[in-house]
Amino acid sequence: KFGDKAYGVSDAGGFRPIYYTDNREELNITSNIFLLRYVMNLKEKEEKYLFEHSNFYKWSSTFGWCPGYTFYQNVESVIANHYLDINERKIYRFYPKTILSEIDSEVEVDKSASRIAELLRNSIAGIVKRVPVSFSLTSGYDSRMILSTAKEYADKLYFWIFYYSEKQSDYFLPNQILSDIGYKRFPIKYNRKKYKKYRDFYFQNTPMAHDMWTKLNCSLADEYPSNFVNIRGAASEVLKCEQFQDGNHPKNVDVEYVRNLPNFYYLKESVEEIVAFMDAYLEELQNVCNKSGYKTLDLLEWEAGNSCGQWQAASQLESDFLF
Repeated sequence: KFGDKAYGVSDAGGFRPIYYTDNREELNITSNIFLLRYVMNLKEKEEKYLFEHSNFYKWSSTFGWCPGYTFYQNVESVIANHYLDINERKIYRFYPKTILSEIDSEVEVDKSASRIAELLRNSIAGIVKRVPVSFSLTSGYDSRMILSTAKEYADKLYFWIFYYSEKQSDYFLPNQILSDIGYKRFPIKYNRKKYKKYRDFYFQNTPMAHDMWTKLNCSLADEYPSNFVNIRGAASEVLKCEQFQDGNHPKNVDVEYVRNLPNFYYLKESVEEIVAFMDAYLEELQNVCNKSGYKTLDLLEWEAGNSCGQWQAASQLESDFLF
């Protein structure tokens, strides 16, 4: 809140999403849609049932849905990289605000990388000095990047690894890295008994819960140490041209193009309402990128991709009752 003005602001990646209901007399804001049940009769749209019974949802734990769309009647969502002006009841995009240019100098690239590393180191230092900290290490680039900037405080971190099998990369790679640098790690394996014990409670209290994340978080129950703040790496895809790795960006990014991208396959099975919603979003997104010089697929990955604002937000929220 600033003076007479108030805003609903999430983190840059939208991992702590903002959902709200507005009947003009009262505005209710939350990061967990189910909390709105205390102030309104929360009703699901038919599209939610269709989505949760689609092949896309069944086979993809990194599922996504249309940015800004919710599966509940009269409930709105704030997309990653956006904020809600509570006084105006309008949503605005943070970035980009100016015309951008690409860095083609190795020196400038190194300077930018150094500034990012410094920001990460200072952020971790600020957290470690305040509270006990755990770090869920995976084989991902984002996870390893955080580890490299946290070396100074590594002896103060509680490293844990969740796994189904010792053959999967998210087990043996972080396990080997921590072993090589001499730090203790606490592997937590999927526990079927706990999954059965907590599953019903979990789905009753977690909107958009997916069975994979249910298995992970139920297994963590009674294993994860209390009073620890957890650090997670996520969204490195935003920084590496995830959706056009050959470097050739398409001239037009519309629904027909996007529905063939990984983790946007849901558009192939979606009803007309969701496709039209996505089409309007993409049109506005492309206009912003044409004016600013930002790559449309990069901004799409940030705001609506497989890492930011969608399944990652859901999986973060699914951990709330633990963390």
